Amino acid sequence: MRKKKRKLKVKKIIAALLIITILILLCLFAYNKYEQDKYRQTTEYKLIEKGYSEDDYKTLKNNLSEEELNKLLNFEYDTKILNLIRIKDFKFDNLERYLNYNETDDLEEVVYLVNMDIDKLDIPYSNKIMSLTKEQFFIKDNLERYINYSNNNSEISTTEVIKDVNSNIDYEYYTNIKDTDLSKDNLIITNKYYKLSSTYVPEDLVSLNGTSYLATRETAEHFKEMTDEAKKLGYTFKINSAYRSYATQESLYNRYLSQHGFAWAEKYSARPGHSEHQTGLAIDMVSASTNFDTFENTKEFEWMQDNAHKYGFILRYDNENQYITGYSYEPWHYRYVGVEAATKIHELGITFEEYYAYYVENGQ
Repeated sequence: MRKKKRKLKVKKIIAALLIITILILLCLFAYNKYEQDKYRQTTEYKLIEKGYSEDDYKTLKNNLSEEELNKLLNFEYDTKILNLIRIKDFKFDNLERYLNYNETDDLEEVVYLVNMDIDKLDIPYSNKIMSLTKEQFFIKDNLERYINYSNNNSEISTTEVIKDVNSNIDYEYYTNIKDTDLSKDNLIITNKYYKLSSTYVPEDLVSLNGTSYLATRETAEHFKEMTDEAKKLGYTFKINSAYRSYATQESLYNRYLSQHGFAWAEKYSARPGHSEHQTGLAIDMVSASTNFDTFENTKEFEWMQDNAHKYGFILRYDNENQYITGYSYEPWHYRYVGVEAATKIHELGITFEEYYAYYVENGQ
């Protein structure tokens, strides 16, 4: 009887253990299923399902944010993606454009060009495009003009191409003329491609150093500061011309035209509406004891070369860039653009045309 009871007890224990084991197994199965179902909802699982390996996923995770990983699910598996994300300037928002830009197999170039929105232009890829876009003063909107100008002037460098096109000399002088943007204040431009209306007169013209010559108030204030400082050092200047009205410039140009002919007038005088003197920002000046012909050889001129930018003035028509400005060398013609712009122009060694195109019109 005791044996039977013991056997029954053992059987009950075994049964209980079996039940517990089954319950544990069921729990483990349920837990594993839960974990599997949970894993199937992860980005990792979904990306691996798309074709990425576990190592690929590690690479993706190391280079992309969680948000970007989720967005990647909208893309089909592509081995190029793994190479693209390793590139320094990769931007996930441009991924689709990178994948669609098949103009070059060099993925670094793809990233570079797409980031610059070159893929949005209807211009076929070429090595010339890469050279042009890497130039310091490259302007995307001018790319087609750069290419056309370069093709027509194969002997010049890409740096020269950028300079010339930004200065508009891929057009004939006095063609493709635009109205001067008066909102630019001290940085308004007038040249053979930009013009002022016949009625334009600066609002705040004042006397230059107590003379009968006029300039805008800010120009006059900085001119006085500059000449006062120069005087302390023994340098003296006299003004030969400043503000001129449209009518005065018209009379002057027509006189040159009748006296010297068209070619001479075009080189030495601006057509009415195209003169910097109408802006009230330009001053013709020489030393007290010289004239236009001899000013370049004076200590005053030398001082201006080194110091004019500190007061906001630039030598507007220099010797080296006559083909850009369209005017002969004028060591006496100074233009007020403000200290910041004048300093940058001085430091970079560029013309106002180049500065205006890149920093003012293009907003760099």
